[in-house]
Amino acid sequence: MTKKQITESPVNRFSNMSSRMKEHVLITGDSHARNYTANVKTEIRDNFEVQGLVKPGAGTDILVNSAHNDIISLSKSDVLIFCGGANDVRKNISIKVLQHVMNLIKSNNHTNIILVTVPRRYDLMQSSCVNSEIKSFNRKPKMVKVYQHLSVLQMNNDRKLFTIHGLHLNGQGKEVLSKLTVSHTHSLLEQNKSPQNGNQT
Repeated sequence: MTKKQITESPVNRFSNMSSRMKEHVLITGDSHARNYTANVKTEIRDNFEVQGLVKPGAGTDILVNSAHNDIISLSKSDVLIFCGGANDVRKNISIKVLQHVMNLIKSNNHTNIILVTVPRRYDLMQSSCVNSEIKSFNRKPKMVKVYQHLSVLQMNNDRKLFTIHGLHLNGQGKEVLSKLTVSHTHSLLEQNKSPQNGNQT
């Protein structure tokens, strides 16, 4: 483990039988996902196994590719939480981000996917081109709501939830995001277990 990269073993983390008896949450993201996994583990019910794959500074394509082997082992009882895009959006290549995200969505309809919106940059002026790009990009995932296995989790952009510098969420911000994530995850999976959805093919 290095300072800039937090990953588990490249072997499939969810493959053994005892592990598969639980519902799984796989979190993959860039630096905005630091400590996210630990907070979610604290908040979520005991019958969940939570794993994280965090790559600070990574673009969307790297995040998607590095998590591929873990994603394919997930099922309809599991959830993939994707917290990425910030490093690409700031480079004004949000079109490429959307392409990678769409590929992720289309090729993984065997599990539930939660997209976390890109946070606002408080280290930049609100009127900056980067914040304008972030705002524009965060509207685009709503267009893909036609996919039943997809949902979008809106990042809380309250200034008090960010560090003094303004680039990342502070401890309180990570806690708020984690609680929103756990509530969203529980609601999503309970909805999937309802008789109405259980009878769908």
